[in-house]
Amino acid sequence: MKKIIFLAFTIMLLVACQDASNEQQKEPETSQPENQGAPPSFAVKESKELSAKYLSEFKKSPTSMPFEITLEVSPRKQNKKEKIFFDIQVKKPKEKMQKVTITALLDDDMYEYLDTSHLWFSNIESVMNPDFPDDYFTLKPKPKGEDILTVAIGRTMILLDKEFKSSSRENFINTLLKTKVKVTWIDSNADKQEKYIRFNNANVTVKENIL
Repeated sequence: MKKIIFLAFTIMLLVACQDASNEQQKEPETSQPENQGAPPSFAVKESKELSAKYLSEFKKSPTSMPFEITLEVSPRKQNKKEKIFFDIQVKKPKEKMQKVTITALLDDDMYEYLDTSHLWFSNIESVMNPDFPDDYFTLKPKPKGEDILTVAIGRTMILLDKEFKSSSRENFINTLLKTKVKVTWIDSNADKQEKYIRFNNANVTVKENIL
């Protein structure tokens, strides 16, 4: 449990620092929502790969998937600004998964709801960072002791209140369902595996007090 809390805090801190850097360099006299700051290179490469693929190439998380994946969206309020938190979790694996890497790319229609320079988020920088032990990103079918239960990524983004509140809940969820996700891991045979996934209504949760 300590590992889960530490990992989640570290990933949120990295994202917060990146967003803070973006806001500091923002040009207030322009109509662009954020600056053109350079995000981490590995994550950018992953997001470009997802962007280049057609949505039809992503499978709707079938029951045959060797793990469960969920997306939960909940409200946040920081510094008197309305924000929204996206939380994607990979859990309950059917086989041992090592170096579990998750990259997500929200659909471009999310720019109607969010004040952000980019719509991707990923844990690839943390997975590749030697300061993080491999067991932080290892899932087991039958976890014991301090084995982690989930590998998760999350990102908080600023809401564009007018656009968000004028949209119907159904339209917002339909946009969420177009989110593209790539999950990679090393299996028990030391082979790299990857899945390209999109969500369905069964594994997406949007808190009632958002819309």
